[in-house]
Amino acid sequence: MTRDTLNRAIARGVGGDEDANMETIIYEGYGPGGTAVMVECLSDNRNRTVAEVASRLHQNRG
Repeated sequence: MTRDTLNRAIARGVGGDEDANMETIIYEGYGPGGTAVMVECLSDNRNRTVAEVASRLHQNRG
């Protein structure tokens, strides 16, 4: 990952990029051993984020 890509992502996260439409997403699920997990994310793409979080929980038997 290049320095420029990281800098743009940081700028979007802190509000430096006015064109970015960021939203907070809270995802609840179960982790390994039935442990309840709450994940709070800041993303510009709700569908991608929910799919990614669900995939990670599923990979870890959640």
